[in-house]
Amino acid sequence: IRHSIRERFEKNRYVTDPRAIDVLILKGRQEYQETLNCWKQNDHIMGILLQSKEKPQKSFLQKFYEGIDEEAIVPAASGI
Repeated sequence: IRHSIRERFEKNRYVTDPRAIDVLILKGRQEYQETLNCWKQNDHIMGILLQSKEKPQKSFLQKFYEGIDEEAIVPAASGI
């Protein structure tokens, strides 16, 4: 568990925007409070801590067979 928490800290090590830091702190406090209130069960906690956030790289054919190219999709509210 400590290793997983350390990974989350290291992932956000270079965040310098005070607003982004405030959001990260708020999310951390929410997670903590939800865990203390027992709104999250053991399976939720272990799933969050143990699952990898990074998606495995897919080849062109895998994307083609799925019928979707996530990198080519631009969100509607991107402001571009």
